Amino acid sequence: RTVGLSPSPAMADLLLAKLRELQATVESTEPEASILPTCLSLLDQLGTVLGGGGPPPLTTREDRYGGVEIEVPISAADTPHALGVELSRRIEQWAAAGKRGLWLKIPLECAAFAGSAAAQGFQFHH
Repeated sequence: RTVGLSPSPAMADLLLAKLRELQATVESTEPEASILPTCLSLLDQLGTVLGGGGPPPLTTREDRYGGVEIEVPISAADTPHALGVELSRRIEQWAAAGKRGLWLKIPLECAAFAGSAAAQGFQFHH
């Protein structure tokens, strides 16, 4: 079901603050709770309504072995769920193109994205 939103900037700021508060509460009490993806999705949708337009693009380049080096921009720190969706879409494209090695660089400011990356098969490396 799709809901159309046209909040005033003040109302949007209040909604965003309340959603972040709810997200923090859910994460601290039940990290695996089913409401978390909904909260993250609502945050991303609200960002779009406010003019954010989704996560910033991933920076990529092919390495000399035919793999892909992916950099998460620091500006993506506020959209970890949308970034996870974008990464999933891109992984499908790279797999279809025969890419086997993917190196993902996540800045500390985007640490909230590490769980999504791990869920998609990335492993931590130094």
